[in-house]
Amino acid sequence: MQRSAVSGQESQHGWDARRQERERTPRHILPLVWAEDAMHYAVAAVLVAVAAVFLVHTVADALRSHQAFPDAVLSLIESLLFVIIVLELFTTVVSHFREGGFQLKPFLIIGIVSGVRHVLTAGARTALDAHFDKIMIELGVNTGIVVGLVVALVLVHRSERPGLGGGIEE
Repeated sequence: MQRSAVSGQESQHGWDARRQERERTPRHILPLVWAEDAMHYAVAAVLVAVAAVFLVHTVADALRSHQAFPDAVLSLIESLLFVIIVLELFTTVVSHFREGGFQLKPFLIIGIVSGVRHVLTAGARTALDAHFDKIMIELGVNTGIVVGLVVALVLVHRSERPGLGGGIEE
Protein backbone atom coordinates (compact mmCIF):
# COMPACT_ATOMS: atom_id res chain seq x y z
CA MET A 1 0.00 0.00 0.00
CA GLN A 2 2.87 2.34 0.76
CA ARG A 3 4.29 1.59 -2.68
CA SER A 4 1.14 2.84 -4.42
CA ALA A 5 1.24 6.04 -2.38
CA VAL A 6 4.83 6.60 -3.44
CA SER A 7 3.96 5.87 -7.08
CA GLY A 8 1.11 8.36 -6.83
CA GLN A 9 3.47 10.99 -5.44
CA GLU A 10 5.98 10.31 -8.22
CA SER A 11 3.21 10.51 -10.80
CA GLN A 12 1.96 13.80 -9.35
CA HIS A 13 5.54 15.10 -9.36
CA GLY A 14 5.82 14.13 -13.05
CA TRP A 15 2.62 15.99 -13.93
CA ASP A 16 3.78 19.04 -11.95
CA ALA A 17 7.15 19.00 -13.70
CA ARG A 18 5.41 18.75 -17.07
CA ARG A 19 3.10 21.67 -16.21
CA GLN A 20 6.08 23.77 -15.11
CA GLU A 21 7.91 22.89 -18.32
CA ARG A 22 4.89 24.08 -20.32
CA GLU A 23 4.81 27.34 -18.37
CA ARG A 24 8.46 27.95 -19.32
CA THR A 25 7.85 27.10 -22.98
CA PRO A 26 7.73 30.13 -25.29
CA ARG A 27 4.20 30.87 -26.54
CA HIS A 28 5.11 30.41 -30.20
CA ILE A 29 6.24 26.82 -29.49
CA LEU A 30 3.17 25.80 -27.46
CA PRO A 31 1.16 24.70 -30.54
CA LEU A 32 3.97 22.27 -31.37
CA VAL A 33 3.91 20.91 -27.81
CA TRP A 34 0.14 20.48 -28.05
CA ALA A 35 0.52 18.75 -31.42
CA GLU A 36 3.10 16.40 -29.92
CA ASP A 37 0.74 15.60 -27.04
CA ALA A 38 -2.13 15.03 -29.47
CA MET A 39 0.02 12.59 -31.45
CA HIS A 40 0.97 10.76 -28.26
CA TYR A 41 -2.71 10.47 -27.31
CA ALA A 42 -3.53 9.18 -30.80
CA VAL A 43 -0.71 6.62 -30.68
CA ALA A 44 -1.82 5.51 -27.21
CA ALA A 45 -5.41 5.06 -28.40
CA VAL A 46 -4.31 3.08 -31.45
CA LEU A 47 -2.05 0.85 -29.33
CA VAL A 48 -4.90 0.07 -26.93
CA ALA A 49 -7.20 -0.68 -29.88
CA VAL A 50 -4.60 -2.94 -31.53
CA ALA A 51 -4.02 -4.82 -28.26
CA ALA A 52 -7.76 -5.28 -27.68
CA VAL A 53 -8.50 -6.42 -31.24
CA PHE A 54 -5.51 -8.77 -31.29
CA LEU A 55 -6.48 -10.22 -27.89
CA VAL A 56 -10.07 -10.90 -29.03
CA HIS A 57 -8.76 -12.38 -32.29
CA THR A 58 -6.29 -14.56 -30.37
CA VAL A 59 -8.94 -15.94 -28.02
CA ALA A 60 -11.33 -16.57 -30.93
CA ASP A 61 -8.60 -18.40 -32.87
CA ALA A 62 -7.70 -20.48 -29.81
CA LEU A 63 -11.32 -21.54 -29.35
CA ARG A 64 -11.74 -22.43 -33.06
CA SER A 65 -8.32 -24.02 -33.45
CA HIS A 66 -8.08 -27.46 -35.00
CA GLN A 67 -4.35 -27.69 -34.29
CA ALA A 68 -2.81 -30.27 -32.00
CA PHE A 69 -3.03 -29.10 -28.39
CA PRO A 70 0.72 -28.30 -27.97
CA ASP A 71 0.73 -26.25 -31.18
CA ALA A 72 -2.45 -24.42 -30.15
CA VAL A 73 -1.03 -23.58 -26.71
CA LEU A 74 2.24 -22.36 -28.24
CA SER A 75 0.36 -20.17 -30.69
CA LEU A 76 -1.81 -18.78 -27.88
CA ILE A 77 1.20 -17.98 -25.67
CA GLU A 78 3.07 -16.35 -28.55
CA SER A 79 0.05 -14.19 -29.38
CA LEU A 80 -0.49 -13.21 -25.74
CA LEU A 81 3.17 -12.20 -25.45
CA PHE A 82 2.66 -10.00 -28.52
CA VAL A 83 -0.28 -8.32 -26.75
CA ILE A 84 1.99 -7.73 -23.73
CA ILE A 85 4.59 -6.12 -26.02
CA VAL A 86 1.95 -3.79 -27.47
CA LEU A 87 0.76 -2.90 -23.94
CA GLU A 88 4.35 -2.15 -22.90
CA LEU A 89 4.61 0.22 -25.87
CA PHE A 90 1.39 1.84 -24.61
CA THR A 91 2.96 2.15 -21.14
CA THR A 92 5.95 3.87 -22.73
CA VAL A 93 3.68 6.43 -24.40
CA VAL A 94 1.78 7.03 -21.15
CA SER A 95 5.05 7.43 -19.23
CA HIS A 96 5.92 10.27 -21.61
CA PHE A 97 3.02 12.20 -20.08
CA ARG A 98 3.92 11.22 -16.51
CA GLU A 99 7.67 11.76 -16.48
CA GLY A 100 8.35 13.38 -19.83
CA GLY A 101 11.21 12.51 -22.11
CA PHE A 102 12.54 9.10 -23.07
CA GLN A 103 11.99 6.18 -20.70
CA LEU A 104 14.51 3.33 -20.87
CA LYS A 105 12.88 0.71 -18.64
CA PRO A 106 9.81 0.05 -20.82
CA PHE A 107 12.01 -0.57 -23.86
CA LEU A 108 14.14 -3.02 -21.89
CA ILE A 109 10.99 -4.83 -20.77
CA ILE A 110 9.71 -4.91 -24.36
CA GLY A 111 13.03 -6.40 -25.46
CA ILE A 112 12.92 -9.02 -22.70
CA VAL A 113 9.35 -10.08 -23.52
CA SER A 114 10.15 -10.15 -27.24
CA GLY A 115 13.27 -12.24 -26.60
CA VAL A 116 11.35 -14.68 -24.40
CA ARG A 117 8.71 -14.93 -27.11
CA HIS A 118 11.37 -15.90 -29.65
CA VAL A 119 13.01 -18.35 -27.23
CA LEU A 120 9.67 -20.11 -26.66
CA THR A 121 8.99 -20.26 -30.38
CA ALA A 122 12.46 -21.55 -31.22
CA GLY A 123 12.30 -24.08 -28.40
CA ALA A 124 9.00 -25.44 -29.66
CA ARG A 125 10.27 -25.61 -33.24
CA THR A 126 13.22 -27.82 -32.22
CA ALA A 127 10.81 -30.68 -31.64
CA LEU A 128 9.07 -30.13 -34.98
CA ASP A 129 11.83 -29.04 -37.35
CA ALA A 130 14.76 -30.82 -38.97
CA HIS A 131 16.97 -27.68 -38.95
CA PHE A 132 18.14 -28.34 -35.41
CA ASP A 133 21.51 -26.53 -35.67
CA LYS A 134 20.01 -23.30 -37.01
CA ILE A 135 17.29 -23.30 -34.37
CA MET A 136 19.80 -23.94 -31.56
CA ILE A 137 21.90 -20.98 -32.71
CA GLU A 138 18.78 -18.80 -32.79
CA LEU A 139 17.83 -20.08 -29.33
CA GLY A 140 21.30 -19.29 -27.96
CA VAL A 141 21.38 -15.79 -29.45
CA ASN A 142 17.90 -14.94 -28.16
CA THR A 143 18.73 -16.30 -24.71
CA GLY A 144 21.89 -14.17 -24.65
CA ILE A 145 19.87 -11.10 -25.63
CA VAL A 146 17.33 -11.76 -22.87
CA VAL A 147 20.08 -12.22 -20.26
CA GLY A 148 21.80 -9.02 -21.42
CA LEU A 149 18.56 -7.04 -21.27
CA VAL A 150 17.74 -8.38 -17.80
CA VAL A 151 21.20 -7.33 -16.59
CA ALA A 152 20.65 -3.88 -18.13
CA LEU A 153 17.24 -3.60 -16.45
CA VAL A 154 18.72 -4.55 -13.06
CA LEU A 155 21.52 -1.98 -13.50
CA VAL A 156 19.05 0.75 -14.46
CA HIS A 157 16.82 -0.14 -11.51
CA ARG A 158 19.76 -0.06 -9.08
CA SER A 159 21.03 3.24 -10.45
CA GLU A 160 17.65 4.84 -9.71
CA ARG A 161 17.68 3.82 -6.04
CA PRO A 162 18.76 6.38 -3.46
CA GLY A 163 21.93 5.78 -1.48
CA LEU A 164 25.37 4.54 -2.41
CA GLY A 165 24.87 0.81 -1.97
CA GLY A 166 21.87 0.53 -4.23
CA GLY A 167 19.97 -1.11 -1.39
CA ILE A 168 16.41 -0.47 -0.39
CA GLU A 169 16.09 2.44 1.98
CA GLU A 170 12.90 3.42 3.73
